[in-house]
Amino acid sequence: MNIFTTPTNVVADNITFTSVRISWDAIPGSTQFTVKIKQQGTVTWMLFPIFNLNMLGITGLSACTVYEVQVMENLTGDTSESIFFTTKPTYCTSSSLVSGGWLLKVQIVPSQGGFPVMTSNSAASTYSNYRDDPLRKITLLSGSVNNTFTFTTGFNSSHHGYIKAWIDFNGNGLFEALEVIVDVNTPTCCQNLPFNVPTSGITDIQCSVVMRVINSNSPINSSCGEFSSGEVEDYAVYFSSGALGTDDITGKNEIAIFPNPVSDLLHFSGLSADVDFKMYNAAGQIVHEGRTKNQTVNVSRLIKGVYYIQIKEKENSVKLKFIKK
Repeated sequence: MNIFTTPTNVVADNITFTSVRISWDAIPGSTQFTVKIKQQGTVTWMLFPIFNLNMLGITGLSACTVYEVQVMENLTGDTSESIFFTTKPTYCTSSSLVSGGWLLKVQIVPSQGGFPVMTSNSAASTYSNYRDDPLRKITLLSGSVNNTFTFTTGFNSSHHGYIKAWIDFNGNGLFEALEVIVDVNTPTCCQNLPFNVPTSGITDIQCSVVMRVINSNSPINSSCGEFSSGEVEDYAVYFSSGALGTDDITGKNEIAIFPNPVSDLLHFSGLSADVDFKMYNAAGQIVHEGRTKNQTVNVSRLIKGVYYIQIKEKENSVKLKFIKK
């Protein structure tokens, strides 16, 4: 009789910036397991023995980091195949069935910190994902007050005056009642709506949380799922503990890099032409230098970690931080 003791269906869920839940199928007669976890590209496993359960919550992880996980049955040493996850929140999906009303414009004006205004003009759709668009990136000062949300809506045949917006301030992947920044039923245009940012525990983390904005023809009772008519838009939001300096404002308003974290090609926005660059690791050592090609740099050969890329665009020298995953 064959006895199968290799853990199967290993799943990582409930992922946040610093925690994860690992689960796997129960094995009859097996009660002792070890969950093995390490940062992708490293050699040292963290080991978590577990008894009489097929689930484990792990905390204290590094944000914006790719982890590898295996589960071992202790008595036999049989080990599952590896799975991988990234420590950043995942979000429920939401969209309208038809774009009878939509968001012509969404604008965020930070009140403190010197961070740039984010203005998003768009056409009709049922769902728009702007999270990877560097020109629609939102940065807010942790603890700031009276930031401004402004919107303009468009219509086809019916009134779509319900607007609701959330920012996932605590980074847990949920849009909660205390995270609502806008909740109005208003005519087409235009209101400047103030909102505050709590002092955040995820300040200066290099990957984003989400601002979700919903425009609907009926009251908005949920941030998730489908509804009859309107539009949903998602934006990336970053929190900072300090204001930008003059050099930062000059560079960051004009030049941005994406995606971040990055696997292969690092793209620039805001460059007028290709430029020379130098790339540094976290210890300040030069690991790569050259010239951008079509406003991109290939970073596929870098090992996983935190890096800085420095360029000179016209008279401005700009150093930007990114994560190689």
